[in-house]
Amino acid sequence: MKIQVSDLEPNPFRRMKHYPLDRDKIDRLKISIKETSFWDNVLVRPHPTEKGKYQIAYGHHRLVSLQELKITEVDVPVKDLDDATMIRIMANENLEWSSAPIIINETVLVAKKFLDKELAKYNTIKGFEKSDLINLLGLKGQENQFQSLRSRGVGQNTICKFLGGNWKQWMVQEALDTLGYGEKDKKTGKLKKKPVSREAVEMIKTSHQATKFKEAVRTFDVPEEEQKEIAKKITKNHIGSRDIYKTVLKHKKEKQHSVVRTEVQKLEKIYETIDSDMLTLSNKIIGFLVKLNDLGIKELQGETHFLGLMQIRTLVKTLERLYTFGTKTQNKQKQITGASNEQ
Repeated sequence: MKIQVSDLEPNPFRRMKHYPLDRDKIDRLKISIKETSFWDNVLVRPHPTEKGKYQIAYGHHRLVSLQELKITEVDVPVKDLDDATMIRIMANENLEWSSAPIIINETVLVAKKFLDKELAKYNTIKGFEKSDLINLLGLKGQENQFQSLRSRGVGQNTICKFLGGNWKQWMVQEALDTLGYGEKDKKTGKLKKKPVSREAVEMIKTSHQATKFKEAVRTFDVPEEEQKEIAKKITKNHIGSRDIYKTVLKHKKEKQHSVVRTEVQKLEKIYETIDSDMLTLSNKIIGFLVKLNDLGIKELQGETHFLGLMQIRTLVKTLERLYTFGTKTQNKQKQITGASNEQ
């Protein structure tokens, strides 16, 4: 059927900002279309609500290529496809050209949200029997399983059944983990694994690398706000799976050293204040003693004097601790300097 390119719209379940297109693939397609003309590797359905408009099931790279080449009309197959089929076609078509974490995560999220929404429409399995999904998900006559899925949301097994055989359980499981739908502790209801930054994980190019990355940042308890920084390094420097663990460990150590340096700088400023305060206090004490001597006062009495002595004793002990620490540091520096001079 001949359709105006301007009447073609993306798959409604493909969030274009989260489900990116491959620029290289678009450029290659443009060359092919120029050389061999357009071929109908695009499948569309009539728009559910807008007459004369059509939604693409797959072929989004080709659509952008047509738009950039300013081709106005194409001859493409049109089929009546339900929402479930639109998602499944999109998922399997895109898996053929990319298994990057960003693609897998978005596909799994779309599938989960769709299935959870569909299940929520029905209170019992009898109502759900009206849906074509019941056989696809293997829920016919399974009231308990239906109610369980309806209450807690679909998991990896159900999503795998829905997406089809090309989608492996480990792929779906890893995606759910990244998206915050991982396995929960039965007693506390909390996730068994620490959350990771989805944005950071989706910077990683391959699923295997993403798995290694998640393991490493969890092992070293790297905060989510720092995970993006590490992911950038891995991508920019083309770091392979074997070296991801070492990269994360190196980052952790550098951060720790940086924190220590910052804290030391703060302590140095505090020490400067203490030094200034001690000089002021020392001058006050000397002045006080001079006046006592000039007045011939041998002894002070009263509660205030007693409490003052207690404070002085505490201060002396504190200063002794500070002096001992300083002496140890000074001696250590002398040893290092002496060893350095001998060499």
